[in-house]
Amino acid sequence: MKRILTLLSATAALGFPATAQVYLDEPFAYADGQLSAVSGGAWVNHSGSTPLNVIGGAAFINQADQTSGLEDVNRGLTSGGSAFSIGPDGNENSSDNYLYAGFTVNFAALPGGQAGGATGSYFAHFKSSKANVFYTRLGANVTDAAPETFRLGLGSATWSATVAQFPEDLTLGVTYSIVTRLNLDTGASTLWVNPVDELSLSVDAKDTFAWSAGETVVSYALRQGTTGSSGSIDGPGQVYVDNLKVARTFAEANPTVIPEPGTWALLITGLAGITLWRRRA
Repeated sequence: MKRILTLLSATAALGFPATAQVYLDEPFAYADGQLSAVSGGAWVNHSGSTPLNVIGGAAFINQADQTSGLEDVNRGLTSGGSAFSIGPDGNENSSDNYLYAGFTVNFAALPGGQAGGATGSYFAHFKSSKANVFYTRLGANVTDAAPETFRLGLGSATWSATVAQFPEDLTLGVTYSIVTRLNLDTGASTLWVNPVDELSLSVDAKDTFAWSAGETVVSYALRQGTTGSSGSIDGPGQVYVDNLKVARTFAEANPTVIPEPGTWALLITGLAGITLWRRRA
């Protein structure tokens, strides 16, 4: 018994990962249909009416719908089963207060309106407690991309033709892992594509923003761009979004990373090894 306790003490001294801080974990494991309906109200409408649907276990951003008023939806952040919001922490350290979103994307059609506009548009973002205010806007366009490819772009609080682009041409029909980061103190945003870790190639948005008094991030949102009836309004393309997480750390949000085993999993593994060792002794 003394040997077992000594080994357990040594194992504990290694230090286990901190309790996970995942505020949204969405695999879109719903039946096909309007996301706000098939999710049982977990996702709620905040704009438009033409449905944003689940198709084949992924949320589908449908630029091809030629009507105006496509639906935008959001899902609230939670912690411990209760609604959660987060904003600036008020201390002098501007590099210790981040919020990450990670998910996979697969594009079925290129960004741009019917007329082939290059501006594209954004399709995912953090949603503020302040009405109609969106941060860390992730989108896509064909500016600077080779023919039949596209690029992802990022704006902290705006989207324009000169939005920051991730410097890689992407291909239709390929699944990419995406991570975005919002610095909750400075209003700066960062984008990674297929990252291994936080040191992987990234791009920073060209703009930042300042918070209003009492303002926080309360949810994550999906937005359907629209070509509209005129054919001149740009959209983000047709996009399948899946495996969405919002978290406090890069590793927890990154869909390409297998999470580290939890404390109890490590303990169980250790105890199993102890038992086997005792039997052999």
